[in-house]
Amino acid sequence: MAPHRLRDRVAQAAHHPVTARALKSGLAAGVSYLVGSTLPEPLDGYSYYAAMGAFTVVLPAVADSLKSALRTVLAILLGIAIAVGLQSITSTTWWVIALAVAIAVVAAALPVLHNEASWAPLVALFVLAFGGEDPQLFVLGYLTQVPLGAAIGITINVVLVPPLPVHDLEKALRGYRFALGSRLEELASALREKGERDLSPDLLSQVEVRRQQVATALDLNRRAHRGNPRSARFAALDQRLWTESRALHRCDLLGEAAGVLLDELGTTVSEELRRPLAETFEHLAARLRAPSAPEGEGEDAWPHRLSDDIASLHALSEQESVPVAQRHLVATLAYTVRDAARLLEGTRSRDAA
Repeated sequence: MAPHRLRDRVAQAAHHPVTARALKSGLAAGVSYLVGSTLPEPLDGYSYYAAMGAFTVVLPAVADSLKSALRTVLAILLGIAIAVGLQSITSTTWWVIALAVAIAVVAAALPVLHNEASWAPLVALFVLAFGGEDPQLFVLGYLTQVPLGAAIGITINVVLVPPLPVHDLEKALRGYRFALGSRLEELASALREKGERDLSPDLLSQVEVRRQQVATALDLNRRAHRGNPRSARFAALDQRLWTESRALHRCDLLGEAAGVLLDELGTTVSEELRRPLAETFEHLAARLRAPSAPEGEGEDAWPHRLSDDIASLHALSEQESVPVAQRHLVATLAYTVRDAARLLEGTRSRDAA
């Protein structure tokens, strides 16, 4: 592997969100264990629970870290209550452990606990298995060390490069771009072949998967900005990515509308519409696959080319030789292409700036 490619791979790995989360999780666990070990005896013997509480709250969104800590404490209290309640009735046996875990799993199904629900049966099991006949000390260690570790984990997550999952969003948008580009190219080919070519369900499924990935990444990005001190520094990049997501959504709508056109009309699509629509889709697909202008072509070429395409579609929407229903549809497609092109050009302008 060439040295520059190796450097690029190393830089990419260093800036990957998993790398930052791994480093912060490890640091949070180590510091929590160290701090937990300084507590008075016998609480210092449960410092490993501080480490456990620390790394479980180092999450991609700062706001999620705080919510996770609160849910963890709630789940711990729930597990302790179940275990102590059963132990006050009878001694610890195999069926008591089975019953405690079963009750904790049911109780943990409360919507408020979310991903932290697994703490409830885990704590109930640990209290019964390791707490002995007098579990008060074990319970106190749990209630002291886990919240301590969670507090340290939240602090480290906020202070040391608070996470903003921009990398995940950029990756999702890149995959969405290429999937939409392939879909539009397929639609263009089908139009040129007079609707005799079947559209691939695999490409449509790929677009749907990529669309969902972008929606998930956008939601995570939105949550990551809450209470995050780094938000202001990334405002411009964040705006560009949100604009790009809107542009790709317009392209997605365009692909769906064109797919309906071919599915419903097939070979009856007006001959006057086929070539202009195919060229429009090809030009838009090329822009999706290559955000910057190809070598030897000016940056103004693509906007002008697509402007001509849109003007042709508007002109066709007014031609009486085209069936009325198809005229209305092509007018809708023209407006959708215009919005998508405007938003895509906005992302290119921000990149250039």
